[in-house]
Amino acid sequence: RMNVLAGKHFNAGLRAVFFSIGYLGWFVDPVVFVMSTLVLLAVLVRRQFFSAARQAVLGQPPGPGKS
Repeated sequence: RMNVLAGKHFNAGLRAVFFSIGYLGWFVDPVVFVMSTLVLLAVLVRRQFFSAARQAVLGQPPGPGKS
């Protein structure tokens, strides 16, 4: 249970770091801020919901082109 809890906190911290990179776009222009945040959101959604690790945990076979 301790490892699961630590993993959840690590992932939350990692998401915060990724979004802080996106927020740096605010210093350039609001449009850059919006675009960088959307790109980072897409990357995080892909990592969270469409990763090979998630498929392995759920017991699903890997998708096409994945090993």
